[in-house]
Amino acid sequence: METNTYQDAAPATAFQQVLALLNLTPPPTNQLQTSAASQFLSTDPAQSLIAPTVVTLTDTDEQTALLAFFGRTEPLEETGPVELTTFTANDVTVKAGAPLQIMPADHSPVLVNIDTLTLEQGAQIQCFTSVILTVGTLIKQ
Repeated sequence: METNTYQDAAPATAFQQVLALLNLTPPPTNQLQTSAASQFLSTDPAQSLIAPTVVTLTDTDEQTALLAFFGRTEPLEETGPVELTTFTANDVTVKAGAPLQIMPADHSPVLVNIDTLTLEQGAQIQCFTSVILTVGTLIKQ
């Protein structure tokens, strides 16, 4: 019988902890790179380097646990279910001259969860909305 290590064992990295908190399936192991044609994180899957996933936090316990993980102690001003767009990948390399641009269509806040993020010399990450960025390992070349 196959076990889900993300639920059966305590998650070891921030990347795994975010997956567990949001009840997300680990993404396929792949290495993504920005390029002139593919450099956006967008809520439009056809334009996005990483496919977006919308997570609904239905109760205050889920919301509180996620906020506490990121060091926020005050509750959200809104009540009821909260939708959060997430982008999750194992390995992303941001190339010089092809910045990673985080720009969802509606400019709502997003969560970007990457296990290994490599920034080439001169690479940039440009955020056009509020972003929570979780990185397990950051490699700066």
